[in-house]
Amino acid sequence: MLEEIRSELLDLSRKQLIDSVLAPVAFVTGNAFGGVAAGAIAAAAVLVVTIGYRLARRQTLRYAFGGTVGSAIAIAWALRSGEATDYFLPAIVGAGATSALFFVSVLVRRPALGFVSSAIRGWPIGWFWHPSVRPAYTETTLAWAVFLGGRAWFQYGFVEKGEIAALTIVKLGTGWPATIAMLIGVYVYGRWRLEQLEGPSTEEFSAGSPPPWQGQDHGF
Repeated sequence: MLEEIRSELLDLSRKQLIDSVLAPVAFVTGNAFGGVAAGAIAAAAVLVVTIGYRLARRQTLRYAFGGTVGSAIAIAWALRSGEATDYFLPAIVGAGATSALFFVSVLVRRPALGFVSSAIRGWPIGWFWHPSVRPAYTETTLAWAVFLGGRAWFQYGFVEKGEIAALTIVKLGTGWPATIAMLIGVYVYGRWRLEQLEGPSTEEFSAGSPPPWQGQDHGF
């Protein structure tokens, strides 16, 4: 399990470090010295350098550009309004919208984490809706919904007050470290919950094997 968690975290770091740490720090630093325009230039410079580095290392376009889209939108938003705190609004709105979507997915009995896991791992989507599997994904989807909604609400309070220094600290604290903690917690809980539910593994589900099942012994 530890190796699987390590692999998940390494994958996340390649995609999210720029958007959640480096670009915001560059923006706030530039803004402190020269206003919103200077902050935008500093953040954009970080993105350009990062894209060049990733392309030079022959990483896929998904890694080269995927982590920079959010920051690019944030830069444009801040420049358009002229308010430094608006740099953080796209991420806050995105977190709030994702939280709402996760809640709705639970209400319609198709928890969002099932779709996410199926897309990443290639497991049959029907397996996630099995009565002895779905509760694990329902509960973890709810956990993510509460986490994302709470983070959006907390950060937006600093946007309304215009406290960009405090907002930056809160974003960094509730972003990268908190997301890692959530990933580990959800993964460990999800694996434990699947064991408790005693449902079929993906292979047993695909083969139509009758119970009792050995159950899923890897991934979540």
